[in-house]
Amino acid sequence: QTIRSHRPLEQHYTHSVLTPSNVHTSLGLAAVTLLGVLVASCGSARRAPPAVPTGPPAEPARKTEGTKPSFQPTPLIHIEGGTFMMGNKLGTFRELPVHEVTVEAFAIEEHEVTAAQYNACVAAGACSAPGRTGNFEGLEVKEDTQTLLNLACTGHDPSRKHHPITCVDWHQASAYCAWIGRRLPTEEEWEFAARGEEGRTFVWGDDESLEQKAGNFSDASWRRIGYAGRVFGYHYDDGFPLTAPPKSFPDDRTPEGVYDLAGNVTEWTASPFCLYSEPDCETDMKAIRGASWFMMGAGSAARRDPVKPALTLGSFGFRCAANVQGKM
Repeated sequence: QTIRSHRPLEQHYTHSVLTPSNVHTSLGLAAVTLLGVLVASCGSARRAPPAVPTGPPAEPARKTEGTKPSFQPTPLIHIEGGTFMMGNKLGTFRELPVHEVTVEAFAIEEHEVTAAQYNACVAAGACSAPGRTGNFEGLEVKEDTQTLLNLACTGHDPSRKHHPITCVDWHQASAYCAWIGRRLPTEEEWEFAARGEEGRTFVWGDDESLEQKAGNFSDASWRRIGYAGRVFGYHYDDGFPLTAPPKSFPDDRTPEGVYDLAGNVTEWTASPFCLYSEPDCETDMKAIRGASWFMMGAGSAARRDPVKPALTLGSFGFRCAANVQGKM
């Protein structure tokens, strides 16, 4: 069944993909004037009176060298294996040719890894610290655009510890997943989780009326952080100018229960970026998937882009996947 295109993808992502080959068009934003910064507010809690001991004090817990900090990893959603048509015949050359792919059963995290989860890995010594700013090396990015993206680095902001971790590169994402006994999803797994065997256009189905509203994309909420230029996206305020806590957008959900594949942050995959016509190419570039708060809408769930593995941005994050039945 042919998927009807609601608009050319090139028009849809004129400012969203930050790669050396298209950075001039991807970052051709109107001048960004940042008149303010995010202000984190914390409430105060009244301290409860100390409890009266009823017996001998308990022995303090002993610290064990190398023990992982206690934390909860993102729940996994089981994805039954199957066969689907990968790519988009109405997309760019990067999504062509459409070809049949069979994916074995696997599990993928319900939502993106949060800053608190990633920093537990840092505390355990298994991950390096996330960036306070992005790494734009090799890219021609205007200073004001860098400032906007840097505001979305979540790893050192306690008020956003439950937002997706951003400003981590491919190696850091891989290290975190390995620390919890998981891995990054392959491109095939990511697209299969997003589209299913039926080949959905969007993660929620084929309803294009939700294309700019279903997830966390760029919109009028940018005004909240002092953005005075043109709003690149739907003119409503979703309450989240940058990242949002996972599962904040109920429509950005697959029928299987995987959230935020369409928006919030663009995600690293395990796969090198090769054209489908050259699947065995030799390259250092990695494939990224999904749109983000920095993009004007979801676009096709088949969309893919290449980036260098050392790139870190306030619009990039990740989620992990896992094997089932002992398969790697």
